[in-house]
Amino acid sequence: MVDPDNALSQVAVSGRLSAIADKFDASLILISGCQDNQTSMDGDHNGAFTEQVLKVWNQGAFKGS
Repeated sequence: MVDPDNALSQVAVSGRLSAIADKFDASLILISGCQDNQTSMDGDHNGAFTEQVLKVWNQGAFKGS
């Protein structure tokens, strides 16, 4: 099994992998409070990160960037 942190650090230092990553034209960006194999339950109902995002989002009323 590949450690995600180790794999990510290799992208940053490997010219070959950086060149491959540069070819991707991302259509979205994932912002997460934890990795896929982790649980982020430090808030009242979900993770603290998600709790703050939902607070700022305000049921879709947030119009900022």
